[in-house]
Amino acid sequence: MEKERIRQAIRTGCERKDWSVMDLASRSQVSPEAIRRFISGRGEISTRVIVRLLQALGIDIKSLR
Repeated sequence: MEKERIRQAIRTGCERKDWSVMDLASRSQVSPEAIRRFISGRGEISTRVIVRLLQALGIDIKSLR
């Protein structure tokens, strides 16, 4: 999976659901700061965490390949 496509999918998913980073963090049990750093391109997160974020947003992982 390409990181920029994932970042964009997370941003778009949050916008569609009208969720803040805090909303996504609480639903996926991921640190809000880790999400912010990843989305801005300043940090990396594991594939497992990416999967949890996408699942919380209802995004099919296969659609990003």
